[in-house]
Amino acid sequence: MTKRITYFDFLRGVAVLMVVGIHTFPQSTFGSISGNMEIVIRQMINCAVPLFLAISGFFLGQKQFDVNSDRIVFWKKQIPAIYIPCFIWSLPLFLFALINQEQNLITNVVRLFLCGFSVYYFVILIIQLYIFLPYLKRRNISHMLIISLVISLVSAVLTTYLLAIKNYPIPLTVYAGPFPLLCFYFILGMYLGQKDRNYSLVWPVFFCIIGLLLEYLETKFLIGFHGVGYGNKISFLPYSAAVIVLLFSKRLELWYERKSRCLQIFQKIGGISYGIYLIHCYVIIFISHVIPVELSWGVKWLCVIVITSIGILIVKKMMPLVSVKYLGFR
Repeated sequence: MTKRITYFDFLRGVAVLMVVGIHTFPQSTFGSISGNMEIVIRQMINCAVPLFLAISGFFLGQKQFDVNSDRIVFWKKQIPAIYIPCFIWSLPLFLFALINQEQNLITNVVRLFLCGFSVYYFVILIIQLYIFLPYLKRRNISHMLIISLVISLVSAVLTTYLLAIKNYPIPLTVYAGPFPLLCFYFILGMYLGQKDRNYSLVWPVFFCIIGLLLEYLETKFLIGFHGVGYGNKISFLPYSAAVIVLLFSKRLELWYERKSRCLQIFQKIGGISYGIYLIHCYVIIFISHVIPVELSWGVKWLCVIVITSIGILIVKKMMPLVSVKYLGFR
């Protein structure tokens, strides 16, 4: 069990690196070789949030809810553990919004309590999945996988049309916070947790390549409308699903066990991934204001990871109890 958790910590580390990469992306164009390469890399890391959801589904799907009280105990433990730190890190953004009169007071209060600031939509999303989990456990997982695929695919088509083609200004929390758009990946993780994962890598690799190609072509098509289309879109779903199936393979897990010493840095980052997620946007803002020159994407990406990781480790050392319960630095 320890080795298994170690591998999934490695995957969390990879996922949070991709999250930071997405949020430091410089909006490249197709007009140059370097721009095309950046766009390809951007499409490769689009699977970050689906990967996090699949990891959660993989482990939580194995949890047993034998009696009704088990649900209550689970919710009381899991929901505050992620909600309280998110609420605390949202407070400076809430105050900033009030001072600068961004929207009205009621709207900002709603944003505060529903994790509507920064990129914290993931927290309200995972809370919904925590609530649904005991009920999902009672259903046939294969049926739920198909149903969730249809729900997420329809949601992807609608959001792509509204955001990229019609250019409606829908906030991130509104389209990504509710469960329909991303629920498929959580249930895919649950499904893989109940199945034999010792499958061939040929087909997952093939579909990863096809999915990446589709993402690139769809991005090129979509940004021609209003310059939007780097992230969420229809091809995002098959590519992300293929990457999850590939990374969850038992063969890759066994390969990691042989190479884990070389890859421990990713495992360490995975152990503090929630803290990195919560504060990395503050660090991005800090770097943008402190460093007078424009950094390349790779340099900025690395700087954010290094600063957030060191900061979290220092705070954990100084205030271990506070950092875990209130700041999300596990």
